[in-house]
Amino acid sequence: MTTYEFASKGLKKSDLDSVLEAGRWAPSFQNSQPWRFIVVTKKALIAEIMRSVYYGPFHNDPPVLVALVTLAGADRNRFRGIRKGNVGFVESLLSLSMPALNMCYAAMDLGIDSALLTPEHDPVAKLLGLEGGEFVPLLVGLGYAKKGGFSKDKSRKTLDETVSYVK
Repeated sequence: MTTYEFASKGLKKSDLDSVLEAGRWAPSFQNSQPWRFIVVTKKALIAEIMRSVYYGPFHNDPPVLVALVTLAGADRNRFRGIRKGNVGFVESLLSLSMPALNMCYAAMDLGIDSALLTPEHDPVAKLLGLEGGEFVPLLVGLGYAKKGGFSKDKSRKTLDETVSYVK
């Protein structure tokens, strides 16, 4: 699923809309949907954002970046659950992972490759003009893998290494 080198080929608008729709329908804590998505297609802005991504040198610039913005609030509060209509920061982050995964799976179903990227928060917030403490903990890069591009081993630990049971 993870792509490290993207080809320059862009996405069809209908395919991008399908990927975004999959994100919109993702489950969230108490159906709070504490997010919004910012789609970035401007090459210069993608390049600036990618300079703020952790492990960015392993990636080239995707044709499309989707910034997943959490609406948890400026203080990145530490309460749990929902208070006065505000979703706790932990619940917000956990909820935000769901549309990201849905987007990646929808993209894969359409033959589009993806990468989950974690940016430095303040520079990306400034580049995207975010206000009121909105926070971008996750980006989804979308495009098509470059033929012959860099790839990592995609093996997984066995179930025996991963799962334990309480009896």
